[in-house]
Amino acid sequence: MSDSESAAAAPHPTTGGKSMETVQAQQNRIQSERQPYKSWRKKYRKMRVKFDGVLEENKTLFKQEHKLDGTAKRLREELEQVQRAGCGEVSCDTC
Repeated sequence: MSDSESAAAAPHPTTGGKSMETVQAQQNRIQSERQPYKSWRKKYRKMRVKFDGVLEENKTLFKQEHKLDGTAKRLREELEQVQRAGCGEVSCDTC
């Protein structure tokens, strides 16, 4: 073996045309580019809690709306009955 052949040899063995240094550099670059760890379970649990809260609020508003519709209907019917029969008060000028 001559001196020129030993000087031309790479300091590390190559794998598939890549030296160990370039592979390690690529791995370090990939690790630095990665997003921080996020817990999908926590994310979807928070979303589920928020969804359940909004759903419960929607249910209560729906019940309240139907209750108010019933009250409005009852008051309309009472008002119609009063208007048909006349109010019957002595000081009423509208009858």
